[in-house]
Amino acid sequence: MDLVKLALEMMAGTQVDEVLRRAVTTLREQHPGSWAVLHRIEPGRYGSGVAGIIGHAELRRLADVACGPETWLSVDHLAEATEVESRPAWVAHPNSTDADAEVVVGWWAEGCCDVPSIVEMRRAAELAASALSNAKVVDYLVRQSCHDPLTGLLNRRGILETLKRERARARRRGTPLSVLFVDVDRFKEINDTHGHRIGDEVLHGIARRLSESLRMTDALGRLGGDEFLLVLPETPLRAARRIGKRLAREVAATPIVTAHLAVEIGISHGSSSLDDNQTEMDVIEQADRRMLARKRRRRTATELIRWFPYGKQGLTARAGNSR
Repeated sequence: MDLVKLALEMMAGTQVDEVLRRAVTTLREQHPGSWAVLHRIEPGRYGSGVAGIIGHAELRRLADVACGPETWLSVDHLAEATEVESRPAWVAHPNSTDADAEVVVGWWAEGCCDVPSIVEMRRAAELAASALSNAKVVDYLVRQSCHDPLTGLLNRRGILETLKRERARARRRGTPLSVLFVDVDRFKEINDTHGHRIGDEVLHGIARRLSESLRMTDALGRLGGDEFLLVLPETPLRAARRIGKRLAREVAATPIVTAHLAVEIGISHGSSSLDDNQTEMDVIEQADRRMLARKRRRRTATELIRWFPYGKQGLTARAGNSR
C-alpha cells in the first residue's frame, strides 16, 4: 500500500466528505475490493464513506465489530450500494483496543488480490484520522461563516448556497422545489416600543418555532433583519402555500415569552416555485413580492374592519349619521 500517495490524496481535501472520497478511492486503487471508512461524528455516532459494492448490512457489521453494537451509523454512500453477503476481510483503527476510535477502516476482498497487512491498515487509519481531524476544523470554520450567531440558523450566504444546491438537485431529479419568504409583522414597532434586546429574543423565538415545524429535508435561514427564507425540496407551490399558512397559525398561536414580557407576534409569508427560466434571486424576489401583497391585503382588511366594524350595516349607519 502506497501510504505516501494515500496521505497526499487525503491531505489535499479540505472538507470531511472530500477527504472520505479521496481516502476510499485511493485505497481501492491500491488494493482492489470494497473499502469503507467510518469516522466518529460524536461519541457513539459514526458517519461513513464507501467505495465499491457495500450494502448497509455490511457497514452495520463493520460498525458492530469495530465500534460496538450500539453505534449509530449515518451512511453516505460514494458508490451505488448493493446488499451482498460478505464480511470485511480486515478491520482496523489507529488503536485496536479503542472501542470509540476516531476512524475505522474496513476492506472486503474481491477475487484474487494482494491482502494488505494489518500494519498497513492501521497506518492507513492513522492517516485518515489525521486528515479528517483537519477537515473537521475547516468544516467548523465554514459552518461558522454560514450561520447567524443570533438565531443559530443559516445566514444569508448559507441559505442561498443551500438554495443553489437544492435547485441543481431538483433539476437532476425532475422534482419540484419551492421557497417561502417570511417576514415578522410589526417588528419595527416591537423594537421601538420594547427595545432591541426584546426584538432579538423575539427573532430567536420565531426561529425556534419555524425550525421545530419543518421537515428534516427542509432548510431555514435568516436573510437579514426580520426576514427568513425556507427552502422546501420536493414541494410544489400549492403545498408551499399550505405550509406557509400552517406556520403562520403556529407562530401566532401563543405569545413569545422573553425575559421581561410576553409578545404576541405574527408573520407574513409568500411562496414561489422554481422553474428553468428563473435564477435563485428571481424566485426569492417573487416570493417577497407575494409576501408584501399578502401583508398589504391584510392591512387593508384591518383598516376596513376598524372603520366599518359592522360591515355593510356599519357603512349604512355612517352614511345616515352624515345626513
